[in-house]
Amino acid sequence: MLTSRNRLSIKKIYNTYRCRRTTERKAISPASITCWASQRQASNVSAIEIDTRGARLILPWETTRGEHIRVSVKNELGQYQTTRARVAWTQELPRTSKVVAGLAFDEEINLYNEIAA
Repeated sequence: MLTSRNRLSIKKIYNTYRCRRTTERKAISPASITCWASQRQASNVSAIEIDTRGARLILPWETTRGEHIRVSVKNELGQYQTTRARVAWTQELPRTSKVVAGLAFDEEINLYNEIAA
């Protein structure tokens, strides 16, 4: 039997993993982005595109589809939000050790909603 607590967690999981492209997206402009994974040191990374549900980032290490990494986003006021992200796809950059990775955040970035309120 499902309780209301279970239904909320199932709904949250569904909303987290549905396709970013089928939902309305809100682009954000963070002051900085830091990423790290297990056995990897934290690194500042560049964003090609980032919104509240995911991003395309240039990572300084090789990664594989399905891997989870931590992403910390800093806004202009110096506030941080850190979330786990799943690597949806990767593309190696020729003649470098860097990789472009498409990430889906486990939870929506809401730093910018708090500023507007």
